[in-house]
Parts: sequence; structure tokens; C-alpha cells
Amino acid sequence: MVYRLWDTDIGRLLGRFDTEEEALRFVGTLLDAYPNLDPGDLSLGAEHEDGTRPAPVSGEALVARVEQAMAASSIGAAR
Repeated sequence: MVYRLWDTDIGRLLGRFDTEEEALRFVGTLLDAYPNLDPGDLSLGAEHEDGTRPAPVSGEALVARVEQAMAASSIGAAR
């Protein structure tokens, strides 16, 4: 599976990741480094090997996913 993080405000790909953990770690780093960053401008999408794409996660749902993943595996900086 491939994960892609987009800044939807400027229409720019911020990163491509091989695992969800890598993607969520990066999102957590962005949110920690840029406290004024609007999470509504971030969208994390995935593409399965068969080409299907589940709905992307963005905004507060993405923040919640990052926090959940960090709590479960301590993948990122303390928030």
C-alpha cells in the first residue's frame, strides 16, 4: 500500500510513504513543528496494490488518527 499526504490548500504533495506509520509520524511532526497549521488543509490518502483507494482522512479525523497511533505505538513526538 502507498500513502500520500497532500496540502489541499496549495494543492501540493507533501510526501509519499510506504506505511501508514511513516505517514502518521510525518503528520505528527508537521503538527508539532507548525502549531498554526490548519489540519483541515492536510489529507492523507492510500492506494491498495489492486488500485483501490479508500476515502482519504483529513482535518480533525487525521489529527485523531495521529494521536491514536502515537498513543498505541509511541511513533512520534510528545503532543
